[in-house]
Amino acid sequence: MSLCAELNMMHCSRRSLLRYAVGLAAATWAMGASAHVARAGTQTLRFRVLHAVPDAGELDIYVSRTRVASDLSYTRFSRTWTYPAPSLPVRVFFAGDDPATTAPLLATNVPAELGRSYLIAIANRLSNLQALAFPDPPHPPRGQFALRFMHLAPSAGMLDLLRADTPTALSTLAFGEAQSILLPAGTYAFQVRDASTGVVYLSLPARRFAAGARRTLYVFEQARTGARALAQADGLDFSLLPDP
Repeated sequence: MSLCAELNMMHCSRRSLLRYAVGLAAATWAMGASAHVARAGTQTLRFRVLHAVPDAGELDIYVSRTRVASDLSYTRFSRTWTYPAPSLPVRVFFAGDDPATTAPLLATNVPAELGRSYLIAIANRLSNLQALAFPDPPHPPRGQFALRFMHLAPSAGMLDLLRADTPTALSTLAFGEAQSILLPAGTYAFQVRDASTGVVYLSLPARRFAAGARRTLYVFEQARTGARALAQADGLDFSLLPDP
C-alpha cells in the first residue's frame, strides 16, 4: 500500500471516529435531556374539585385557563386533574358565564405541594367564597382504617364527631377544617353533634370498615336559596365516600 493510501485510510478513520464520538455525545445528551424532562414531568400535583357552596347553583371552575369542572352541582366532584406548579390559580364562575367577559365569583391562588393529591373545596356562601385545599389522608397502618371528618357547613358552629356508643368526641372541628382518625377495623355507628349544645344533627347507620380503608365523612348544609336557622331535623346532610 502506498503512503498516500495509508494517509487516506488514517484520515477516513479519524473522520469516522470523530463522527462516532459526536454521535455518542449527542445521544448521551439526548438521553440526559429526556431523563430530565421525565423527572420534571413527574413533579406534578393531583387534585379534584368539590362544589360545597349551599346557596349557589351550578358552577364552572377553572385552573389557569383550563375548565376543570363544568356545570358542577352542589356536593358533586370533578374528575381528577394534574398540575405542574405548586400553586393552583383557581377561578369560579356561575355555569355558562364567559370567563373572557365576566368577572369571576372567586379568583385566588391555592398553595399546594408537588407530588401530593388534594381535594379543592369551593366552599362557604356566595358572599364569602373560599377555595380550601385538603391533602388526601395517608394510608392507615395494618389492621386499622382511616376516617376523615370534614366540616363544610358554614352555618354550623363547632361540630363533634363521636361513636354512637360513647359520649366522648373523636374530633371537634370548626368550619373549613378536616381531621383523619385511625380506628381498628370493625363495625361502627357515628354521630355528628353541635359541640356547644350537644344537639345531634346526623346519625350514621352502623357499617363495617375494613382494614386499610380510607373514608371521608363530608358534612354539608342542605342546599338553600337564603339564610335560615339550622334545625336538628334538616340542618345538615352528609356523604361518606371512599378516598381515591
